[in-house]
Amino acid sequence: MQSRRLPEHGRARTHRWHTRRRREGGGPGRLKAGFAMPVMTVVAIAMLILSCGDGTVEPAPPPAPPPAPVATTVTVSPGSATLTALGGTARFTAEVRDQNGQVMAGVGVAWSSSDTLVARVDNAGLATGVAEGAATITAAVGEVSGTAEITTVENPDRAALVALYAATDGPNWVDNTNWLTDAPLGEWYGIDTDAAGRVVRIDLSGRYNEATFRTDRHGLSGQIPPELG
Repeated sequence: MQSRRLPEHGRARTHRWHTRRRREGGGPGRLKAGFAMPVMTVVAIAMLILSCGDGTVEPAPPPAPPPAPVATTVTVSPGSATLTALGGTARFTAEVRDQNGQVMAGVGVAWSSSDTLVARVDNAGLATGVAEGAATITAAVGEVSGTAEITTVENPDRAALVALYAATDGPNWVDNTNWLTDAPLGEWYGIDTDAAGRVVRIDLSGRYNEATFRTDRHGLSGQIPPELG
């Protein structure tokens, strides 16, 4: 279909129109005029659609996962310990941090002693004095490690108490709990010690008997040894 219109200048201008028709009433061959659009306009719209794509926005790629934590430092606490008796113990702990300075929980730690003849340490960080001397306790996670120092000295008070026990019939005392064992002297019955493990008080006067409401004599028999002089 063509149409002509006269512009103000009097020139006839020809336009090609794209005519869209549709069927009317559902009957075959019967078309009803719809709307007309210039061909150039149709082409321009088609090119615009092609240049813009289908309108789909590509999703952004997922962020890269953070690097796995790697043990970077190991700190052993306390930094040092002194055992004042052979068989005495000290508990060490290890704090492991990663490359970001964050504490790593549940990391396996390998414990070792530089001299097992002086002090040995178990898999939980419990060190035990074996002989007088000094040793280094190490906690390692792979190639990373931390250390602490341990010193074992025999408390001279222990020898004096052992002499007292032998001289005053210790096996027959009313109570001799922990005597002659590897327990700290402060855990021996009747013995009080200071923070350094030195004896500050001995009380072997007896034990209260709840059945008789009386104090039973402790049962010491013999001479006080010169070690206690």
